[in-house]
Amino acid sequence: MQQPTSDELREVLKLWAVPLARQRDDLDLTGSPERTEWRTAIESTEGSVFVLEQIAGSKRDHRRRISATLQTLRERGVPHVDPYLVASTGGCVGEIRGTFWQLMPFIEGVALPRPDYIWEEWRGEALADWLIALRAASSPLPSVQPDIFSIVDYYQHLLGSYETRVPKLHGELQPFVDHLRDGGFVAAHGGLPTAFCHGDFHPMNVIWAESGLRSVLDWEFMGYKPEMFDVANMVGCAGMEYPESLLRGLVPAMLSRLREAGIFAEQSWQWFADYLLALRFAWMREWVMREEEDVINLELDLMFLLLDNREAIHKAWTLD
Repeated sequence: MQQPTSDELREVLKLWAVPLARQRDDLDLTGSPERTEWRTAIESTEGSVFVLEQIAGSKRDHRRRISATLQTLRERGVPHVDPYLVASTGGCVGEIRGTFWQLMPFIEGVALPRPDYIWEEWRGEALADWLIALRAASSPLPSVQPDIFSIVDYYQHLLGSYETRVPKLHGELQPFVDHLRDGGFVAAHGGLPTAFCHGDFHPMNVIWAESGLRSVLDWEFMGYKPEMFDVANMVGCAGMEYPESLLRGLVPAMLSRLREAGIFAEQSWQWFADYLLALRFAWMREWVMREEEDVINLELDLMFLLLDNREAIHKAWTLD
């Protein structure tokens, strides 16, 4: 989309009584830019820095629910949750001439040292501690729609479209489909305990401090899901980037901390490895949509690694 002019930005920022001094294109913004129509960092005349986001009208109501949820979580003491600011017109979504905007303080963090971060156990423990705090404060959340996400329904629908669109990939995915069905996961999935989840929990959606978390971003996919959803997503993203990290560093440290906390049912741990495998279908969809053949092959490699090394992974994660 066309970038707003400075005068247009000043008009938008009046919704929050923030006088514009300049845009801060020198600042890197954490999180996924595709969640917005457009975003930028701006500095006010008082020297405060904010992140301004333009959102699609179709996402307005969902963003309002997200904003209400973040406010509730903040009030209940969940750390590293930063709600959007309330506009002068009321609510956390400002509207001007048919466009919709949100504003939040810019939160400065430190760069995630790649690849070294994945071997640092303290990061896994910090991520686990945040999930523990989220779980303690997130029930009930009246602003969240009660629909429960089913990864089984998701990947079965996906495979139906792949059969004609990408038949080669459809065939390559069949061993995982067979395992999830024949091993009992498909039958067990509907009975897994559920909880409110962030929905896109991975290292790149965290603003990091030198020795902990500073803020958790990108709540677009929040909702009620099997309680291990966020853990499985984090572990899968780490494994996709560095497969050997499944056995040492951040991942086993996070899982150990969560085990000790006792916030998940034993049934969830029993099916965790299979849920992790099933969840990779959702990421596969991303790579197919982007036509990233190399990443599709990397995803297949990870899925086979999870399937073929199940015993060693279970032992490292003390799941047996």
